Amino acid sequence: MKGLVRVALIVAAGSLLSGCLVSQTAILDASNASATPIAAGVYNACADPKEGEADDCNLLTVSMDDDARYVLSVEDDEIEARFLRIDADDYAIEMFDEDDDHRQYFWGRASDAGFRFVMMWCSDLPRALVDSLVEKGAMAVEDDYRVCRVKTLDALVAAAKSYASGRTVSEGGLVLTRAGAGE
Repeated sequence: MKGLVRVALIVAAGSLLSGCLVSQTAILDASNASATPIAAGVYNACADPKEGEADDCNLLTVSMDDDARYVLSVEDDEIEARFLRIDADDYAIEMFDEDDDHRQYFWGRASDAGFRFVMMWCSDLPRALVDSLVEKGAMAVEDDYRVCRVKTLDALVAAAKSYASGRTVSEGGLVLTRAGAGE
């Protein structure tokens, strides 16, 4: 999990597994997630500032292979990511750190202001949505709805669409903007 923090995806603050959407196996792969909303390059990755706090930013290097698998790097730490477009500007994102045994899921939105990442939290999703996905066998819940284990692509897309539509809102996030030429 250190990789997520070092990559500046500190949107989760604290224990990153406490409440997020995870899976033991990949839900997204080259066959279903080949969107490339972020160009390779160097970016400022800035966490949403809390009121009265200074910006919390890191330089993030973005690279991509021929299968649309991203590598996001801060210093020596790397995390892999895949993006699935769910509508014109919104994405379901799977991130994986080789040091971890699970994948984590984010919702992302492209805009003129940059690319925004938001960690998807089980406890923030509408309970009726989670319950219906559990009933279908597409998701499992643990720790009284604190952790959701995603089992299917449909469950991941439903969760991301809940964020995209505004039905689910989480505090915090991370915005990528192109780093200036002098950085």
